[in-house]
Amino acid sequence: GGKREKKKKKVDRPFDVVLVDTAEYLEYVTILDQKIQVYRLFYHERCQITTKTLERFLLRKKAVKTNFENPEQMLHIFSRGFFSKQNGTKLSVNHLVAAPSFEGQISYEGTNYLRLCGRYGEDYQTIATYQHNVFLSGEMPLDLWPEFRVSEGCSIRYVVKGFPAGNSPMQEWIYDETSFDRSLTLDVNDSYYLSISIQAKGQGIVKLGPCHYRDSHLGYGDLLVGGKRISDKNREELIYFFHPGDLKPPLNIYFSGYRPAEGFEGYWMMNNLGSPFLLVGDPRSEGGAFYLGSEELEQKLLQVVHNCLDELGFTKEQLTLSGLSMGTFGALYYSSKLEPHAVIVGKPLVNLGDMAENESTIRPGGFPTSLDLVYRTIGELSSEATAQLNERFWTAFESADFSRTKFIISFMYQDDYDMSAYPDMLDELGQRDYRVSVISKGLTGRHNDDTQGIVEWFFNQYKTLLMNSFEREFKS
Repeated sequence: GGKREKKKKKVDRPFDVVLVDTAEYLEYVTILDQKIQVYRLFYHERCQITTKTLERFLLRKKAVKTNFENPEQMLHIFSRGFFSKQNGTKLSVNHLVAAPSFEGQISYEGTNYLRLCGRYGEDYQTIATYQHNVFLSGEMPLDLWPEFRVSEGCSIRYVVKGFPAGNSPMQEWIYDETSFDRSLTLDVNDSYYLSISIQAKGQGIVKLGPCHYRDSHLGYGDLLVGGKRISDKNREELIYFFHPGDLKPPLNIYFSGYRPAEGFEGYWMMNNLGSPFLLVGDPRSEGGAFYLGSEELEQKLLQVVHNCLDELGFTKEQLTLSGLSMGTFGALYYSSKLEPHAVIVGKPLVNLGDMAENESTIRPGGFPTSLDLVYRTIGELSSEATAQLNERFWTAFESADFSRTKFIISFMYQDDYDMSAYPDMLDELGQRDYRVSVISKGLTGRHNDDTQGIVEWFFNQYKTLLMNSFEREFKS
């Protein structure tokens, strides 16, 4: 037959992948609409796209055109890489130990980096090892992405040793500058415990960050099938997932909150709104570095947004930005550069310097990674540094034209992360020579005292906005 489908035990589950390899069958694929997930429909390049309906359908599903020239390889990828759950985590800097033989300077930059400075010799030698092992299952391939920075005059490589869980022989993988531009993908038939160490040669400064490892979709997505990432020259990443929804306005962007487990947040919530959406996540630091980064990283993210708008044929009047907690910083900061139709946020955090200062006063030990953030963005810990970090936000916010932007904000009255975020924004927006539309709701409690209340209001406001501004309908 022309259609090969994966049968599932449960009737209502969508297909993991749908392949159409016969030209005349492609137009029938639309009846499987409910069963086909985005990025999981593949069709042969000889298939003719005969109708507008079919063309729209393929756009909605982000269908992939292919020639099926290597069926064995494709079946391998589909059977091993097209699972639906996302799973990613990291070996943190706290798990890194410098080699006893290394005689140079050693220091920790919070949980951002282990910093080594000295001579490493003319040949590669081990300078540090992660104390924890990573389990590599014979059933599930992994993508590894270590964060590091090296000064000129030295080079490094990662040595991954696989100790067999069964009785297969030991394995070894080398990850070096020949492949640093992509993740190291490990796809094996037996299970191993991986020990990861770093070797260096030459002399200079080496900064070693976390080593991320994620269940691999074998080249068809990061974390989710269709998930993508951007990275800069410092190997810092942001992740994003674009879903074209029903191709009608607006494009809703959702910035994930703080999460130590790597992956996308808000998929079902945004999917239930029906519109095209873009999920953005930040796998750096302990659970996110608040979407701030190098000029390169920030520009790449803005480019992703512009590309999605272009693909949909939308303008910035058909764009909304949203997020909760850490995600509010992403939404508010990038709205300064995108000037969207609306910004919907719950529990805003904008004075990131204040958030760090509060670690030693009203929120002792509550969010230590706020200190990593100051170190990471400004390069030192001091009251000058926290003031500078606050400024990063206000410089952007003050220079934006919000004359056509609505702000919808829910906040906590006793927020112990950033107490003045809401009043500060209100104050700044009030000083403009045009009226800015602000809808807000305050709830009693500290930052994390009523997440459910915040989320409910957030989602209801989203639906109201989509009904009022974009004539969308929701079943009550």
